[in-house]
Amino acid sequence: MHHVVKTCTLSEKDNQHITDQELLSRYYDVHDNRLLGILLQRYTMLLLGVCMKYLKNEEAAKDAVQQVFLKVIHELQRYRVQYFKSWLYMIARNHCLMQLRKRGEKYMDNMNENIVADEMSLSREQEKEQLLSLIEISLTELSGEQ
Repeated sequence: MHHVVKTCTLSEKDNQHITDQELLSRYYDVHDNRLLGILLQRYTMLLLGVCMKYLKNEEAAKDAVQQVFLKVIHELQRYRVQYFKSWLYMIARNHCLMQLRKRGEKYMDNMNENIVADEMSLSREQEKEQLLSLIEISLTELSGEQ
C-alpha cells in the first residue's frame, strides 16, 4: 500500500486571497506547518494588540504571543477548529488572563509575606513593651536597699 503525500505550493499571491477556512482545511489535509505559519502571520498584530490590552506591557505581550502560537500549534494537531479567528482570540485572552492571575497570586503572596513579617514585628514590639512594663513595676516594688 502506497501513501500519497500531498505537498503545499502557495505563492505570495495565493496567500492574500485564500480564506482562513481554506488554509485550515489544507493544513488538516497535508499537515504542512507553512500553512499554519501563513494563518498565524495574518493575526500576529491582532494577537499583540489583545495581549497589550490585557498585560499592559510590550515585552510581556510579545512573550504571550509566542506562547499563544505554541499553544495553537499544539491544539490544532489535536482538534479541528471551525472559526479560527474567534478561537484564536479566545486562546489569547485566556492566556493573558492566566498570566494576570499568576501575577496577582505573586503580588498577593508578597503582600501576605509582608503582612506576616509586620505582624511578627508588631508582636515582638508588644512583648518588649510588656517586658519593660513588668520591669518597671518590679523596680517600684523593690526596697531602697535592693
